[in-house]
Amino acid sequence: HITGKEQKIEELIDGWYNKIKASLDLNDTDYISFFELLNLIKNEQEDTISRKFALVRMFLSLMFLGTSNKINIFQAEDFEDISITIK
Repeated sequence: HITGKEQKIEELIDGWYNKIKASLDLNDTDYISFFELLNLIKNEQEDTISRKFALVRMFLSLMFLGTSNKINIFQAEDFEDISITIK
């Protein structure tokens, strides 16, 4: 495996859902931004290539969570931050 970690897609998706939920609970807010999630990746991953892979995995997880109706994803304008809420 290219990242050195074997993980099922379900584990990846559940992991990001739990990170989003924990962040919302911790900050006592209704939404988290995409940029805030990027900061989580920056803090967890040491090198650039690991950050890039983590970003792709996070984005795919968000798409799966959105299509499975677990989260709402909203972006007011192109190239602006994305707001994420739990349903």
